Amino acid sequence: PPVGDIPMVGHQVQLPQALRDGATRTLTRSVSQLDGIERARGFSADSGFGLVVAAGISLDEVLAGWYLLLEIAGVLSLLYWIGLAYLVHRLRQAERRHAVLVDELEAQADWLDQAQRAANTGVWRIEADGRQIRVSAHTASIYGLEPVESVSPLAKVFDRLHEEDRERVKAEFLRSRQSGEPFLSEYRVVLPDRRVRWITARGGLAGDDARGLPRFTGTVVDVTDRHHARARV
Repeated sequence: PPVGDIPMVGHQVQLPQALRDGATRTLTRSVSQLDGIERARGFSADSGFGLVVAAGISLDEVLAGWYLLLEIAGVLSLLYWIGLAYLVHRLRQAERRHAVLVDELEAQADWLDQAQRAANTGVWRIEADGRQIRVSAHTASIYGLEPVESVSPLAKVFDRLHEEDRERVKAEFLRSRQSGEPFLSEYRVVLPDRRVRWITARGGLAGDDARGLPRFTGTVVDVTDRHHARARV
């Protein structure tokens, strides 16, 4: 029978070398001498009748499904690298925005620091447990503590108050926290070297924190010079 327009009867083809060497079975991959198509071919000469049985299949047919899978894999790989490049681009953008934000925050912190220095002012905030207070470096310095931003027991700050003012200020502070009314008090602070400073403190509720707990915060101002000026008058 012909293959396409090529008649097969009467054509002679060379047997694989393995059969010529005496083997009865062999597998080869070669281009057909009849139609020029590359095939995977199998030969068997063990029938006992002097016949060689051959069967083959086109590699294009065998690999057609794999070609499709390779194309799909190629498309998926391309999409992966596009997605990865986009992700890296967005991460770099986020990193640049973060760097800009950090610079702005540092600038704001520096301006606040300069403003507090110029006005002899410090800031404070009561922590969620109600027993700790976060103070700025200037607030700590005003109270004679180590001049760094820190969280300290509230009692440690009250211990710096003059003994004649301490209980009054405690009562005013507690009443303000319980009622939500603004806190305003003037009192003396005794420093480690026994010098006395006059302080004006203000505070109040300033919304809720991330956990929904009320945030109580405020400022302190060193008004010692004002009191000395009054005394001289």
